[in-house]
Amino acid sequence: MMNDDSRPPDPGPLPDTPEDFPRNIRRLVKTLTVSVFVLLFATGTRADSTSTARADIRAALERWTTAFNERDAPGACALFTRDLVATYPGVPDRDYQAMCRHLSSALRDPVRSLRYSFELEEILVSGDLAVVRLVWTLQNTRPGEAAERLVRERGVDVFRRENGAWKVMRSMAYPMAEDGPDPPTRVAPRNLR
Repeated sequence: MMNDDSRPPDPGPLPDTPEDFPRNIRRLVKTLTVSVFVLLFATGTRADSTSTARADIRAALERWTTAFNERDAPGACALFTRDLVATYPGVPDRDYQAMCRHLSSALRDPVRSLRYSFELEEILVSGDLAVVRLVWTLQNTRPGEAAERLVRERGVDVFRRENGAWKVMRSMAYPMAEDGPDPPTRVAPRNLR
């Protein structure tokens, strides 16, 4: 479009002169370098925090197992949030109070020898939440019985970080189908965790 005096419109600032080229490249390199470091730092921090969260969750599960195996009901209950919902097939859902009553009752039974162990399959972490897939194995021995009873259960637990500690807020466990033609003798569903 032409203006009143028939001159072409102002094209704006002129392109950089050749002597400006090194300065622009330096600016671009600095910008890219800073961007790469920011991305690496952010990714590294996230990876570090995820790795730390996984280690903390594993430690929480190990503390629970130790507490259970030592018949320490309050120590076992420490793994759960106050808004816990625990689900097991065929049994009503348990909240924190019901779970702790159940654990206390099972651990006071002097006749049974109960021992838990676990195998972690996966820990997915996102911020203050984590999902854990694992397999629990319960060894149940009673005096006078020739063999111990073994129960394996698959579990999915949702953990939440509360005041720096990872705790189970939702738990779902179910018995595993055993491989082979003769599965081991089963006991009643765990419902002890």
